[in-house]
Amino acid sequence: HFSLQSLLTASMNGKRLGLVVVLAVTVVFTLVLMQPKDTVKEGVVITKKGNYKVVVEDDEPIEFVPDERFQITFDDIKGHKLGILVPFRNAMRELSMFAPHMKQFLKRQNIRYEIFVINQIDKLRFNRGQLLNIGFIEAIHSGCDYVALHDVDLLPLNDKLDYGFPSSPMHIAAPHLHPMYHYDQFIGGIMIMQAKHFMKVNGLSMRYWGWGKEDDEMYKRLVVSKLEIQRPPLDIGTGISNTFRHIHNGEERVRDNMKVGNQELMDSKRDKVSGLISTTSDTYSIVSKRKQDIGGSIVTFVDVALVCDMESTPWCAQPETCKSGYIKKHIVEGPFDGWVCKECKTGKFSCWWESLWQ
Repeated sequence: HFSLQSLLTASMNGKRLGLVVVLAVTVVFTLVLMQPKDTVKEGVVITKKGNYKVVVEDDEPIEFVPDERFQITFDDIKGHKLGILVPFRNAMRELSMFAPHMKQFLKRQNIRYEIFVINQIDKLRFNRGQLLNIGFIEAIHSGCDYVALHDVDLLPLNDKLDYGFPSSPMHIAAPHLHPMYHYDQFIGGIMIMQAKHFMKVNGLSMRYWGWGKEDDEMYKRLVVSKLEIQRPPLDIGTGISNTFRHIHNGEERVRDNMKVGNQELMDSKRDKVSGLISTTSDTYSIVSKRKQDIGGSIVTFVDVALVCDMESTPWCAQPETCKSGYIKKHIVEGPFDGWVCKECKTGKFSCWWESLWQ
């Protein structure tokens, strides 16, 4: 027999239990809703785990119709020749280490090569894609039948990194080896390609002024051209900490990554207009060309002045003022005297603090 008090106690306990169950279900449901989801922009996905992913919007093929500049016959008797293309500005410290290092590295692999330093001397924002296109034209006219798109601040340390003639594009600085970038579609740093494959994808886009994104767009070109991207094997014996030496000096070589106007939107789209075939004398001029000894290594220096189409890429020129979170950084080296918008490390206070030391 139950007393009235025991019934009331049981009823209260049941209510408490029900409330606990409701609260538990609510918490679980809330946590599920709060789980990070994929952030989708045109051409780019930031996955829920924070990983960067490049998305190819369509498979419309690239049509490359070569003009007389690309009617080249290579010397098969002497064998393959590698053209190392180095897009360059304000990086003499890095180049002084890069050139002699590559001489010794490639000597051990018995690679016939020539280093082309494509030096942008105008006051426009840096355009890595266009510089590599210019370097490619110089290289094939110097007898190179394959090229390495090579950052000046990335030195290969593992002799198993093969710089030989590849059957398809070989991404040396693979995501599992590069010290900084590890997303699956990353193809920057060092990419080796046959000349015919570079032409097949129409080189690189000329739309990217400032730092970054041109290699992600190049990835899309390789995919739609159905070119397999090779990478060094997983068991190469080294990893992200000791396959390369990264010698970038962030204070001396400030990365110009501020987006101007609708640049961010345009940067995420596949460029079906510009590339190698549109890299003509209307878009750049060669100011000087010379052989230069850098630490015992002879390199071909090509000083170029780029031309900007303000109608199609109005973000090619440095804006007069920097956006919030950025500060002007004056840079003077050689013929270059200009500035970039440097991103402040921790926001507006950091900008104010850094401005005191300018």
